Amino acid sequence: MDLLQRLSIKTRLQINAGIIAIAMLALLFVLLNEISNMTLLNKTIQTTEELSILQLEMRKYEKNFLAYKQENSLLKFAEQSDKMNKKIIKLEFLFDEIGFDKAQINRLKNLVGIYETKFNSVIELQKTIGLHPKDALYGDLRKAVHEVEEVLKQQSNYQLLSNMLQLRRDEKDFMLRLDEKYLQKFEENIASFSESITQSDLSDSNKSKLLALLVDYRAKFSGLVAAQKTLGLSLTSGALGELTVSADANDEFIQSLVKETEASIDQSQAQVK
Repeated sequence: MDLLQRLSIKTRLQINAGIIAIAMLALLFVLLNEISNMTLLNKTIQTTEELSILQLEMRKYEKNFLAYKQENSLLKFAEQSDKMNKKIIKLEFLFDEIGFDKAQINRLKNLVGIYETKFNSVIELQKTIGLHPKDALYGDLRKAVHEVEEVLKQQSNYQLLSNMLQLRRDEKDFMLRLDEKYLQKFEENIASFSESITQSDLSDSNKSKLLALLVDYRAKFSGLVAAQKTLGLSLTSGALGELTVSADANDEFIQSLVKETEASIDQSQAQVK
């Protein structure tokens, strides 16, 4: 106190001003730190919500591909997948900055990786089957059918052509509805068709040619059926079933992550207050 009293008023005022300035700077530092923390927390919430949107976009293009078999949907899916992985990296950085447990991020990376792997398997299987009627196994089957029909048209045997049309109907019913009951009908009708060829008044050479073509047609159809079963006869079987399980797990985890992150942030903000 004696020291302060010996100081001039001007000096005391300068000291007081200095103390106030230091206090203001400290307060400003605290405020800036709080603003920085709030910005990080808000970015974290926004990023987790963006993950949810990107997941929906990926599912949309996945379903578009399965419905229309267009490769443009795969390009769109790849774009959204790239954005998803970049957002995950960003979220991992934000979690690290605010001190959140990154175990959830590692779990998310794993789930997204599994989902993309399952979808890539579905894509390859569908490409094996065909993306349009003239492609891959679809195209092989179409060619085999036309070869049988061409011989029958040359012989003007309309009864056998009618039998062939019934086979085509069974084939198309299976591909449209993916119901195995049409496979049994196909097998019954192709056996009947073979017998009709054998009993027909066609020349032996034409009979042999038709029967050989019919064997090839049946083999092509069986190959397509086997590939389709591997892909899946519904969204709950085969590779499609595995994709559905993976996608649903992804959806649920991301929604859970959004809620958990928001709850953690709310808790952090409450502790600050």
